[in-house]
Order: sequence, then C-alpha cells, then structure tokens
Amino acid sequence: MKKHILAVVLMGTVVVAPAAVAADMGWYLGANAGQSRFDASSGDLDSTWRSLGFTASSSVDDTDTGFKLFAGYKFMKYFAVEGGYVDLGKLTFSSNITAAPAGYSTGSVSGDIKTKNGVFIDAVGIVPVSDAFSLFGRLGAYSVKAELHASGPAGTVDQNETGSDVHYGIGAGYNFTKNIGARLEWERFRNVGDESKTGEGDVDLWSVGLAYMF
Repeated sequence: MKKHILAVVLMGTVVVAPAAVAADMGWYLGANAGQSRFDASSGDLDSTWRSLGFTASSSVDDTDTGFKLFAGYKFMKYFAVEGGYVDLGKLTFSSNITAAPAGYSTGSVSGDIKTKNGVFIDAVGIVPVSDAFSLFGRLGAYSVKAELHASGPAGTVDQNETGSDVHYGIGAGYNFTKNIGARLEWERFRNVGDESKTGEGDVDLWSVGLAYMF
C-alpha cells in the first residue's frame, strides 16, 4: 500500500441543547464506530504481488467498517491518557495473475487484507470551547496484526505481520450530561502491515461514538 501524508481535516459540531459540565478529572470509557479507509491502489497491490514473486493486474475496495473500544483517565480538563482495542476492518481485492513462481499457476485470485488484535495508547490534549463542547487531538502508538489471504485457481497465499507505529488524530466532543458525551473523530494509523508480506500503508478511521465519565 502506498504511503503518503494527508492534510488534517477540521471537524465541527452543532450544540443543540445545554449540557452539564463534565468532571475535570476521572475515569471514562466508551466505543466508536465508523468507516475505515486503506491508503491503497491497484498499483500498490500489484507491487506487493511482485515482492512475492508474482506478476498481476488488480482491483481493490479500500473502505470497510471499523470500530474501537477505549478507556482513559482525565488528569485535568486539558489532558488525558487513553488506550483501547481497535479493529480497522479489511481491504478486499481481486487480481489476475499473469506470471507466477514455481509451484503456483496463473489465473484469477481474490482475497483480503484484514487487521486484527489492534491496541493503542495515546496522550490526548483537550481544548474546552464551552461547558458542553470541546476539541481534542491525540498522539501515541498502536500495534496491529495484518493478515493477507488470497485464493483461486492460481493457488493460495497466506501472509501475516504484527507491527507498531505512530497513531494520531483530531476530534470534537459534546457532553449531554456530566456522565454521558458524544464524539466525532478522525484518526490515522501509520504504516500498517509489512511491505514485503502483506502490503504496508496508512489506514484512516472516521468514527462517531459515546463515552461514559465516572
């Protein structure tokens, strides 16, 4: 998968009702779900096939559903530490193999690159805009297992790699009460996978969710 740097997108939200002030300190937990997008193209996948000894022409579907479960501790109204589990979904593809190494044949192959067992931990900076509304940014690290599986008349290929790299993002939050809030977020997971085994590239997650503050 192709690696590149994406410009950060400004997010906003509309306050529709007054809300209670969330606590400046304490534990919280929650869940987000939304759309993941793999930074991939058919040319990038063809390059991965070449690294495995194949010549191929491919097409890809680079979007899927992703989600995360998180917990954190707010040390003050401006700063928190947060970690959790993340599933970035999968990239699906189909490839026409025109040349193959010994033991494999040519033909059509379809498959996917899945992300599994992802975990992350971030420092979160918070900018309160009002009692109910805040903006935040995050920076930290992740670990994700990427699995490449492809099968068809040309044979079967299975490769996997667990790797770690930088994770960052921005978002906005709105507190309905002092205990319940909503989130809108964009996050990037840098260099997921391995260039020679599963393909490597960035994965973006756009999501909404709810948080419960203790």
